[in-house]
Amino acid sequence: NHNKFNPSQSSTFRNNGQTYTLSYDFGSLVVVLVFDTMTVQNIVTDNQEFGLNFDGILGMAYPSLAVGGTPTVMQSRLQQDQLTQPLFSFYFSRQPIYQYGESSSWKVWTPNSILVRSSGSLSPGKCTGSLLSRNKFAIGDQATGWCSQGCQAIVDMGTFLLAVSQQYMTSFLQSTGAQENKNGDNNSYCMLGIEASYLPSSSGEPLWILGNVFLKEYYSVFDVANN
Repeated sequence: NHNKFNPSQSSTFRNNGQTYTLSYDFGSLVVVLVFDTMTVQNIVTDNQEFGLNFDGILGMAYPSLAVGGTPTVMQSRLQQDQLTQPLFSFYFSRQPIYQYGESSSWKVWTPNSILVRSSGSLSPGKCTGSLLSRNKFAIGDQATGWCSQGCQAIVDMGTFLLAVSQQYMTSFLQSTGAQENKNGDNNSYCMLGIEASYLPSSSGEPLWILGNVFLKEYYSVFDVANN
């Protein structure tokens, strides 16, 4: 139950008549490309193009990834002098916010003992999003050596889990100290907020996806001008 966009109630809405198909691993979606004024707090962006019938994702990646060369929200805001520099940030609260029907809020368990450090430069991926090159991966204060020959990571707010390159998955799980035992009520599932990534990056290096399970540990700032 949330606010919904109704084009008939907008005096600034325009339909350009074009459609576009977005393809995903789990299916596809046809969107209608339209224009309207977008307001986020006190930032007003005129004639922003977006895909109608699509709910949940606001693209903040590089313009080269935009559908049909459509100006991104960041581009539009800069062109309209709504921002002084191409910089944005994200913070995901660790506290549950959303309620789903009559059930309690969803929670994903992650061990507090794990600390992941990374550094590097972002670059636009051909099909994926923002890529981060890394050569060090530490758990706690202990270097693992997993990325000593280089790794690629996708920074993706649209992915919920942390996707670990499959060749490191077993070692990663062992490092959490989690153990399977027979105790419990036998009436529920316990899941880590981690999954294996089986695809290499375009450079052939191990590929990780830093989703919300990773990003909620940090206040993440993206300096687009300096990649």
